[in-house]
Amino acid sequence: MPLIRRTSQIMHPRHSELVTEMVRHIKTKDSRDLPPVPRIVEEMDRVSKTLNVYVLWQEWESVTQQDRAEMILEAYEQTQGSAAVRRISIAMGLAPLEAQTLGLDLN
Repeated sequence: MPLIRRTSQIMHPRHSELVTEMVRHIKTKDSRDLPPVPRIVEEMDRVSKTLNVYVLWQEWESVTQQDRAEMILEAYEQTQGSAAVRRISIAMGLAPLEAQTLGLDLN
């Protein structure tokens, strides 16, 4: 089967707004200054030092999985740089019901 490469052309209408809110949560040191969502959970692999990032947020319901991942990576690039983004092996955005269905405890 041939390799097919595509670049998404259409950006989600709330792309900038959602990325900006994630950036605000990543940059803010004291979580008491923020609303409880989006909830961003980082899991560091002790051996490979790669990072799994899960973002629990009801706002994801109208966003495709691909767009969610792109927005998460963009927020990390804006706050921590491209080297940090290269360490992320999973960037997964989940609505609360999706996380529950998958059995993920993101609390």
